[in-house]
Amino acid sequence: MSVTCVAAATFEGTGSFNGVVPRAEVRARSLILARALAEKPRDTLVHLKRNLALPRLRAFDDAAPLEASMHAETLKHLDLGAWGAS
Repeated sequence: MSVTCVAAATFEGTGSFNGVVPRAEVRARSLILARALAEKPRDTLVHLKRNLALPRLRAFDDAAPLEASMHAETLKHLDLGAWGAS
């Protein structure tokens, strides 16, 4: 896998983000968005945040047992009985 740096303007008009603005306008734009969010009912924002986080939470829940299994398999060959002993 490789990583390529691109300018934010590359994503303008793609629907990937809420908006792309010049650096000098970021603060003003963020304050506008913050005010708009602050006007929404708290329950609505909690529900939205929960729904936006759900895919990550599910991915974590799916990965945790796999990680535990990997660690158990990897570490079973090591003698950790004296680990941390002074």
